[in-house]
Amino acid sequence: MKGDKTTTDLFIWYNRTKVSKGIPSFDKVILKNEFDLNKPKKIPEQAWTLYNALKMRFPVTEQKYKFPPEMYLVVLNNLKDVCFDYIEHNNNVKLVSEDFYNFLIKYGLNEGHEKANLTILNTKGELLADKKYFALRFCLYDDLLFDFNKQSKVRVVGEFSGTDYVYPNICLANEETVSSVFVIKEPSYRNALIFKKDILPAILNNFYAPEIYHLKDFPFVFENRSNWDTLPFDNDYKVKKVQ
Repeated sequence: MKGDKTTTDLFIWYNRTKVSKGIPSFDKVILKNEFDLNKPKKIPEQAWTLYNALKMRFPVTEQKYKFPPEMYLVVLNNLKDVCFDYIEHNNNVKLVSEDFYNFLIKYGLNEGHEKANLTILNTKGELLADKKYFALRFCLYDDLLFDFNKQSKVRVVGEFSGTDYVYPNICLANEETVSSVFVIKEPSYRNALIFKKDILPAILNNFYAPEIYHLKDFPFVFENRSNWDTLPFDNDYKVKKVQ
């Protein structure tokens, strides 16, 4: 597909397990809908996590499955000042700054998500972030806007692969699609944001530590996401801001 405009003009923000300064690591946080200062690490019963976006309807009708309006991200290590614009969690949840959320909405983020205010704090109950943050749970996806060209799919051989696939020739089904930002449910791409080239400069120039790759390079990146010898944290595949 080399030279194909629809493919080469797509990019993906995908965070690996190593992170930049100020960004909390996935394995060093707890996301929950209650915070008890006496038991800061306790995870309460969270029926909202049982909602299955692939099998259940949206908007969510049963109260117990609805995404709570207030969420807490408890940082377990000694990180003192949290700063990020976009990171992933599990349960189809993305954590974003208010500024980045407004940017995504401006450029066509689909409406099939629920939003909660996010408070970021440590186990002592001390606030760790100055900016306002949201937790977004996605229930609808943009897969139908893409042509995965599944005849060219490749089984991933990296960590936690098993049944995952990547699609070297994935592209928009219609390059005239109005939206410039997308979320898709395909497992290898679910914990990421895909976007068009037209908003790339704005992301690179205005948001903190974006981990961005050409979508055509993503199969290699995903397969080597935990192989730091083959693909170091700072690597030539990562799209960098032009000084």
